[in-house]
Amino acid sequence: MPNCFIVKTGRATCRALVLAFLIPVIVGAFLFGYARYYGSIAKTHDCYPVENCRWDVDGDGVIDRLTLTTEPNLTDLRDTRLRIFISSNNHKREVLNIEYVHIDNSLRTHVAFFVEGQARKLVIYDTANENQFFYWDGQRFQPHTNPSTLETTVRKAMALQDDTGGHHTQILVGLAFVATSIVYYLLILLVTAWLAFSRRAKLP
Repeated sequence: MPNCFIVKTGRATCRALVLAFLIPVIVGAFLFGYARYYGSIAKTHDCYPVENCRWDVDGDGVIDRLTLTTEPNLTDLRDTRLRIFISSNNHKREVLNIEYVHIDNSLRTHVAFFVEGQARKLVIYDTANENQFFYWDGQRFQPHTNPSTLETTVRKAMALQDDTGGHHTQILVGLAFVATSIVYYLLILLVTAWLAFSRRAKLP
């Protein structure tokens, strides 16, 4: 920083202004880093479109099949089900049948498959199904209520991409941060100019 500016404003005031300038930078780095981190996890694990997901459910080396079917019932004539089949002894066997929400690309049932340790797992995010975490028990997917850190992280990442789980909130927070930062820096600029001119007026 130029010495003339330091002389005009004072060293302590100058340091305070530099710190004030850096605060939004630090906050912005945290906010956008947070969104980028979970966005990358969702991009890695969120399997969409579901019909194109290719995954070996039971670990036998054969890619198994996921399908979406409409199964009308008394309460919902457009009830959509996510059904997972494995290939076993030359025939298809259903190993999971759950409700599938599909309104648009974000407001939907998010699906993630991965292997953790020796366990083959399925994690979903939506607001329709009671069970969100499943593991392969050798015969079918079983729900469980004691998810690992990886499972909860993947589900949170998928939730943040959904309108019901934080997608809109992230956008609003980002816009609010940008708008607030602009006003904040304008105020710093005005304060800095006022300090510089007032100090200069006092100098002999």
